[in-house]
Amino acid sequence: MITYLIEAGLIHLSLYLIYLLLLRKETQYQLRRYFLIGSTLAAVAVPFLDIPLLPASNTPSVSEAINTLEPILINGKKTSDLVAFTSGYQFEWIHVIGLISVVFLGYFILAIGSISRNLKKSSRSSLYGIPVWLQREENPSFSFFNWIFIGRDREELIVLHEKGHTLHRHTADILLMNLFRVFFWWLPSSWWVLKELRLIHEFQADAYAMKHADAGYYKKLLIGNALSSVNMSLASSFHHGTLLKRLKAMQAKKQIISKWKLGVLGTLVATVVLVFSCSEQLEQDVQEISANASLVVDYPLAVQQRLEKLKHETGADFSVLEFHSETVDKKKLETLVSQAKFAQFMEVDEDDTKYLILSQDDAAYDVVMEMSKSEGEVYQIVDDEPEYEGGIQKFYEYVGSTLEYPKSAREAGYEGRVYVSFVINKDGTVSDVQAVKGVEESMDAEAVRVIAGSPQWKPGRINGKVVRTRLMVPISYKLDPEEG
Repeated sequence: MITYLIEAGLIHLSLYLIYLLLLRKETQYQLRRYFLIGSTLAAVAVPFLDIPLLPASNTPSVSEAINTLEPILINGKKTSDLVAFTSGYQFEWIHVIGLISVVFLGYFILAIGSISRNLKKSSRSSLYGIPVWLQREENPSFSFFNWIFIGRDREELIVLHEKGHTLHRHTADILLMNLFRVFFWWLPSSWWVLKELRLIHEFQADAYAMKHADAGYYKKLLIGNALSSVNMSLASSFHHGTLLKRLKAMQAKKQIISKWKLGVLGTLVATVVLVFSCSEQLEQDVQEISANASLVVDYPLAVQQRLEKLKHETGADFSVLEFHSETVDKKKLETLVSQAKFAQFMEVDEDDTKYLILSQDDAAYDVVMEMSKSEGEVYQIVDDEPEYEGGIQKFYEYVGSTLEYPKSAREAGYEGRVYVSFVINKDGTVSDVQAVKGVEESMDAEAVRVIAGSPQWKPGRINGKVVRTRLMVPISYKLDPEEG
């Protein structure tokens, strides 16, 4: 979550800087407005996009890749001082951000309530042929969506100004930016964009009002009301905006933005979107590992080869089921298997496990699967993800407190990320732990040791049924810069 917030914030800030560089002085106010709104929507949406840097036909999609946990960072301090920088610190920051966001959300709700209360105290009427809501005369005028609230300012030009706000639907912009600011209050550009949009709104409403009035008179009216204010943060008002900037905008000659500037603008925006939507190294590593099936096969090679041969010969879909002599009802199992159309038992080496290759189309398949301790065809995408007892944060704490940076690797200056793949069985135990992509032998072995010793999990489920699920956790070893 913290990663998403940071990425969205960087996108928003980058696009706002592009706006300052290329658009802020342009007189095409609608273009400026659309760019700022589009930047905000892009900041929210782009982090969800996934554009591979190097497309490969054999690379699985993200949905097909191994279910990967948050990376765990282990620094190079001594074991007694070992610190795991994981989602733990993210968890704390999320709580701080969330708490302050709740305050901003409360303020947003109160602002909506203020307008609602104002509506109840107003009466419907018409001024200069325009439908309005009349307030008490001590209140200033403002607009909210299609509602125009008129108080002490009953000048025709002020009513026309507020109508300009409603015609341009400025309230939608203000609501969007205030909602964005609820979650991104810590982002300077969320405040800057809202301020810039309000100014653009006033430029557009001024332009609409001036179509129906003498420019000189309108300017005098604007100056005369400059010291007034309106206490409606979600509304548009004649009194909002900077006086000098509005007066300057009224005199500015409208110019069409140059083609070269549009070209540069498009290039910069496309670059920002591509940079933040392209697959990161972590995701590319996961896809690469997922594409290489030999790295994640959880049953012996001989069984895998026989499975592929049966698939080729029959064209049917098969699964590999595991049975242990101490847990299975052999008699019942043999009876069921004898009735199956395609079935074959295999024993490998001295392992006490029997592997049954069984067609998924056989009537006995569901019954046999329930008898197995675990289904050999491990699921990577399930309805209900496996859960570590006590929550995923406890798992990160377990890894951080248990894993030691190997002394030999630390002294040799080895750093890097080890990807550990493991299976959560139906009974919640951990098995088939592999360093599917490693750095150095001792670092890989230490990561595997810690994951293999993991306490119990709650198994994953599909359609309510317990299944085996493969997970992967990246463990990053990074030396402490202060360590000599």
